[in-house]
Amino acid sequence: MHVFPYSAVHLMMLKAAAACHCSHRRIGFEAVLQVLEACRSAFEKVIGNPQLLSREKDNLLLKRRSRARRARTAWA
Repeated sequence: MHVFPYSAVHLMMLKAAAACHCSHRRIGFEAVLQVLEACRSAFEKVIGNPQLLSREKDNLLLKRRSRARRARTAWA
């Protein structure tokens, strides 16, 4: 039964890498687990509420994209 959570974490790694326009190899498995643990209260808040989940996910993606843009311009 451990295959499902393991695969879910790897899927999150791939999605995060795609959102940040970097290689999935730069994102560590343990780091993903740490982020999930740190965000546990936010995840518990949206469970069972698909509209709130969608809104929170959109907010996170917008924040991540703006941080990625700032990082790219800082290196330029």
